[in-house]
Amino acid sequence: MTTPKGQFSPAYFEDLEAGAAEQFDEAQQKVAGERTKFFEQLALLSGGAIILSVSLLSTLFGKVVVYGSIVLIIGWFALLAALLSSLYRALQYQLYIIEASMAHYMKTLASKKIALHQRASQGAMVVAPPDEEGRPIQRSAEELKQAAAMLYRCSEQRGKNAARLFQKVQISEKIAVHSFWIGALALALFAGYNLLKVPIGKSAVESLHLSPAKQRLISPPDRSAGFERAASCLESDRLTSLCTKQNFKPGNDPFTDIGVYEVPLPSLTQVPEGYQLEPNGKDCETAFQWANYCRINPK
Repeated sequence: MTTPKGQFSPAYFEDLEAGAAEQFDEAQQKVAGERTKFFEQLALLSGGAIILSVSLLSTLFGKVVVYGSIVLIIGWFALLAALLSSLYRALQYQLYIIEASMAHYMKTLASKKIALHQRASQGAMVVAPPDEEGRPIQRSAEELKQAAAMLYRCSEQRGKNAARLFQKVQISEKIAVHSFWIGALALALFAGYNLLKVPIGKSAVESLHLSPAKQRLISPPDRSAGFERAASCLESDRLTSLCTKQNFKPGNDPFTDIGVYEVPLPSLTQVPEGYQLEPNGKDCETAFQWANYCRINPK
């Protein structure tokens, strides 16, 4: 279209605006897709962190003393909240997309009905798609006006639903992100604190040169009372169970029989603080004696 110098045709501006709108829609779709992918990965990371920490804890259970368990529990709950919030966000976002798309579609369709209503009011003939017999159906201006009003009402209701759903999406996003960082920080603090408290890279036997203040000594049950005696009996039950499972139970050892023990009872090997004694021949024999003593002398 030829226009005077310095002027532009309306069609040029209209085409340019349409192209920019299409580019903006593509950018919005890309950002929305990347955001959805982020929260899917966040849910996977949260679940993986929980599984990894539980697996690690179950591997160490019974071998070392765990410190700061309350921090670990807080971390688990926070990561679980991040996982559930991410999944909830995905569900609500799908519903939001449906409602927002329907609101936009109905609003656009209502605008077309209004344009057809104006044409019909001016005396033009407006026809709908033909019926089953192939006859065109004429639409009156009043019918088009009512159809447009109904579509606008539905569009507004869909828009309100989309706004409520989007608000839920935003809240769930905030909960997911903050819960994930709280959970990750709690697990990091728990791991770091336990690394500082528990000696790493040394077995119980290699660490016996530590000073007595850093060693854990459980007195024999015949030379302890109250809580210490109960702890000694519990330790003997734990060790005898492990010794039996690992075949440290000698068949001809008289101490494996109920009621046989030395007087005074021998002591178990001292282990560093934070460790539990592992089954071995000497300590298994001592553990069976302690267990016999605890059965015969329950109080």
